[in-house]
Amino acid sequence: MSDRYEAPPPDEDWGPEQTPWTASDRNQTHHRGGPQPSSPPWSGQPPHWQPAPEQAPSSGAYLVGAILVTVLCFPPTGIAAIYFAAQISSRTGAGDVYGAVSASKKARLWIIVSLVIGVLVWIVLIASASSTPPSTSG
Repeated sequence: MSDRYEAPPPDEDWGPEQTPWTASDRNQTHHRGGPQPSSPPWSGQPPHWQPAPEQAPSSGAYLVGAILVTVLCFPPTGIAAIYFAAQISSRTGAGDVYGAVSASKKARLWIIVSLVIGVLVWIVLIASASSTPPSTSG
């Protein structure tokens, strides 16, 4: 096989900027024999499964909440909340608005998980402390 560009056969004109791979007619039939499907006209709106955020989220509220639940509630899941809350500002700064929205949703999720687990742990600790009789030493 030759590595050089081959000229078109004499009876076929590919055009000034076309190669055998790009020379195709839009009205040509699809490889299955039917006409190629036409794409719907562009409406100027993003697809419904990708909501366009109006504004990039701010990481301040989530970062403070993540730190509080890490210290006061449940550190393992609080660390995950801090990780995702810290990603919000870096992704927003990079122009990745969808990534920032995703990170903010994950940070909020881990804050809620940490809060629920922390409250349950505190309830169990208080209940077990109040049900245990004080020891008397004499």
